[in-house]
Amino acid sequence: MLAALSVLPGAGALTTGCGGGPPPYVDGGTPRALDVLSGAQIGRHYGETARLQVRYRLDDPAMTPLGSAQVRFAIFGDPGGSTLSTDRATTDGSGVASVSLTAGSEEASFKVEASADGAPDAEIDITVSKQDFVDLSVALAYDGPGTVQTFRALLYVGQPCRALVPKPVPDPAFRAFSVESGPAGTTGTIAFLSLLSRDYAVMGRAEDASGHLLAFGCADVGAGLLPPGTSATLPLPLDLVQASPLGSFELTSELPLAPEVVAPSVAPLSALAACAESPGQNLLDAIEPKLSSALATAIESHRGAVDAMGCRPPQLAGGAPSLDAQLELLLTASGSPGAQLDAIALDLDHLAKSAELVSLLTITAAGAADFTAEHTLERLTLSTATGQMTYDLALAGLPIIDVRDLPLTLAGAQLTLGSHGFTLGLAPLFGRAFGDLALTPRGITPPNARGLIGAIVAAASRSGKTGCAAVEDQICASIGAAGCSGVIQPACSSALDALAAPIDAGFALAPGLDLVLSGHATAIDSDGDLIIDTLQPGTWTTSLTGGASAPFRGNRKP
Repeated sequence: MLAALSVLPGAGALTTGCGGGPPPYVDGGTPRALDVLSGAQIGRHYGETARLQVRYRLDDPAMTPLGSAQVRFAIFGDPGGSTLSTDRATTDGSGVASVSLTAGSEEASFKVEASADGAPDAEIDITVSKQDFVDLSVALAYDGPGTVQTFRALLYVGQPCRALVPKPVPDPAFRAFSVESGPAGTTGTIAFLSLLSRDYAVMGRAEDASGHLLAFGCADVGAGLLPPGTSATLPLPLDLVQASPLGSFELTSELPLAPEVVAPSVAPLSALAACAESPGQNLLDAIEPKLSSALATAIESHRGAVDAMGCRPPQLAGGAPSLDAQLELLLTASGSPGAQLDAIALDLDHLAKSAELVSLLTITAAGAADFTAEHTLERLTLSTATGQMTYDLALAGLPIIDVRDLPLTLAGAQLTLGSHGFTLGLAPLFGRAFGDLALTPRGITPPNARGLIGAIVAAASRSGKTGCAAVEDQICASIGAAGCSGVIQPACSSALDALAAPIDAGFALAPGLDLVLSGHATAIDSDGDLIIDTLQPGTWTTSLTGGASAPFRGNRKP
């Protein structure tokens, strides 16, 4: 009758599965197998004999026996005087090979190994004693996340649980057996038979279908709990294994930028192309405040009233073209920067749709089971429909691109990062990308707001005059006002700075933190080495996205 054995499990940690299929037969034919028929765990008292039998067969559905084949037998470990009748035997018609073992007159635990061509070796554990033997059943249990394929129990002598540091492949054991999990996949029972009464450490493992460790437990069982003749059951609960997150991960985050976040950077340039008569209307709006009231009034008389959208009409009440329309034609000749203004504004709008951020997350230990992290911004990539630019954030001179002592938790496979903020400098980076991707390819220099406005006006041509001189010629000819000549041109030059100023302001660095992140990711140990390889899928919550989640992925750096 089995007695309940109450022991305290030792501390559990990380390890992973072992195993694998049988090797192929050496000639490339059907793989072969050796089955132990006489029992894999045999106990004999001094001088007694045991018949050891194995079946040699094809590893096929019919389990075809292989007769007239040679099987080799060998002792591994100190047999204490125990001997085999022969070291090889020939199989009979049923594929069975037999040898006799005669027990010595010393306490001993050793193995007899049977081997044959093309088959995995078969092991038989032998125990010799003058006393009665001990039987120990290990009842493994795990009900945590993941699906258990295999339960394993490993028995150690001379190694207490505190010395059994879990590893991807466990330390060699005195004895080790496995069972497939039941339908519920939460329990498995493994019996160690014919043991000597001594101190043991019992390790339990639950593994998934890939042989990766899911759960682990260990218990020390003293000889006092296993006197000779004992049959006992050891309940061994297994705890979820946590792969290590320690190290550095390169995170790649896709940030779908919210319209309200990028509006300050996009709106000023969009306003320059918002109306049908832009940029002529915008230039006149900037020139008028710099003129005398008489000239401003004269100009205003050649312009239509502003509508609800803030735009002026192309024609006056009598049907004549408005001054706004005349200047618009002057500034948007085919191929000129003014003619490309809509496309330039679309490029900036495309830049502001999304960004790709690369950062470095370094995780360190903060106690026995706690972690802390350092998160450092590295690169930001912005794109138009036709190109992209990547900027090194360490060279941007931003106040805060590194956050230390970041709270981090790891519960099972769920890694969570606490809220933390940076000065990403998104607006200035928009300005740089606007110049690099929208202006430079169009030959606009310098590639900034002032360069764009200057290029639009510089392309104007009338009566042999260009730039602001051509603008003055157009305005003066249209309004016919006295004192116009020589006054409009300097007002136009001054207006260029006024038109560029709000665009530049949209690219200015905002005060305080402009990127605040918190998120979580699934931590994946893809190869079962108990070290997390990837963080994905990951999700950020950040104000940059206007409430929408932002995906990220992380890969361990060597």
